[in-house]
Amino acid sequence: MPSYSLNIDIDPKDLPDILKAYQMVTIVKQTNSSSNPMVAWVAFSPLAKNTMAWTENYALYASESQIQAGATIQEMTDTIATPGLQYAFSEGVFGTPTPVDLPPNTYEVSNQFGTTPESLLFGLAQSVQVNGSASVNNPIGAMEILNGEVGQFTPLETIQVFLQANVSTSMFVGSVTSTPLSLKYGGSAISYTILWEPSVGQFVVQSSSSRTAAAKLPRGAQPQRVAR
Repeated sequence: MPSYSLNIDIDPKDLPDILKAYQMVTIVKQTNSSSNPMVAWVAFSPLAKNTMAWTENYALYASESQIQAGATIQEMTDTIATPGLQYAFSEGVFGTPTPVDLPPNTYEVSNQFGTTPESLLFGLAQSVQVNGSASVNNPIGAMEILNGEVGQFTPLETIQVFLQANVSTSMFVGSVTSTPLSLKYGGSAISYTILWEPSVGQFVVQSSSSRTAAAKLPRGAQPQRVAR
């Protein structure tokens, strides 16, 4: 499966102010449904130089958590998943998947848990490595599915990166307090290097690389500043 990476640079002179404000580097991954709540795929206290790496593999999870800003998803269970299959959830576990007619790169869950509770939370999860530490099957989205109904999930290799206080990994994010930077992976795009730009209050792209060619600025080169 394709592998991707992200380098996140912060000028050492800017880092103390970020840490003093308890700001976390927050990564949100997009899915096919813009109506799904925003979930922090990963949130961490930054260093001056940070690295992320992941592969395009997904799991499905089930949870009894409620969709609410500031709440953290607590997984009941998860299972490595393959697109084009339906996963029935019954008696607290995902059963053997069965082939169904689905759009490309789509996963389906059938909630057969029972009558209590009336619905459960389901979604895709993905592992990621941040600064050398692995996080396994972090939720990237969430959908409430009633008993006896099905839900479909199609991941997009697009992430949003921003600084945010009072957030942690797997938490529902309410309002975003800084401007997110959107990065699209897939196709030939495999890696980005971004830099925190305090003059505009967001991350900016410093360089990118692809499978066929690299378009890199020298390490440490400054991006074009945006006038206030």
